[in-house]
Amino acid sequence: MLSPSNGGKPVQMALTFTQPIDVRTNNADVLKICGAMAEYLQVPYERVQDELGGYFDNPSPLLGARRLEGEEETEEVTEEEEAPVEPTKYVLNLFV
Repeated sequence: MLSPSNGGKPVQMALTFTQPIDVRTNNADVLKICGAMAEYLQVPYERVQDELGGYFDNPSPLLGARRLEGEEETEEVTEEEEAPVEPTKYVLNLFV
């Protein structure tokens, strides 16, 4: 929300979900949320962006096919290591 009262600076919004959502793997859903938020706030779609710079009907520029291929991790879990604890809250950061 750019306004004279905040100096025209972008504002970060954090939405919390109980279901798993990730800005990279669920980017299409995240961009739909951005579009709905833009309509609710009555601002142009490009004003509400995800943390990777994408907005409704415009995919995030940081989600190129080559970038996704390079992010695959191959970690070996030993018996001494415990499995990671699944989070109970998932935070999605949007910028208006």
